[in-house]
Amino acid sequence: MATTLQGESLAVAPVKLEGLLSMKGGNGEASYVKNSQAQARHARSILHLLEATLDAVPLPEGDEHAFTVADLGCSCGNNTLFMVDVIVRHIAKRYELSGREAPEFQAFFSDLPSNDFNLLFQLLPPLTSFEGGSLGQCLAAAGGSRPYYAAGVPGSFYRHLFPERSVDFFYSAFSLH
Repeated sequence: MATTLQGESLAVAPVKLEGLLSMKGGNGEASYVKNSQAQARHARSILHLLEATLDAVPLPEGDEHAFTVADLGCSCGNNTLFMVDVIVRHIAKRYELSGREAPEFQAFFSDLPSNDFNLLFQLLPPLTSFEGGSLGQCLAAAGGSRPYYAAGVPGSFYRHLFPERSVDFFYSAFSLH
């Protein structure tokens, strides 16, 4: 296939879109982990919008299921872990303020199968121990731990990734441009 760009002929090999959009894994000099500072600044700049959106999310009644968050297009760096942590802590605080006990939380990290899920899971802090205290106490003391269960879901979000009504909140930052 040949493409013309500003009067010049350019040869472009047919490439699957998924291959073109994948991030560079690992944590070398050219990796997403070492080159995602602009995305981190953007994520922090929209926290007030995220929190306003989270304030409008209905809190599920009953304690029969975990509150589920899905990050679509998560990539493999600390940015996704930061944002999911913000989401979980904000929702847990809403439960606390409403006088209700927060449920357990689970986070699905979803991206293309070529994503470096191994690195993402290596970056995860250890799971918070809920033994002997409320979720609120664990969240307050968590420090370097995470208050949610984590799982990877490889695949394109242009396809069906989750069972119906199984996710309470979807988050996606830079995956739609």
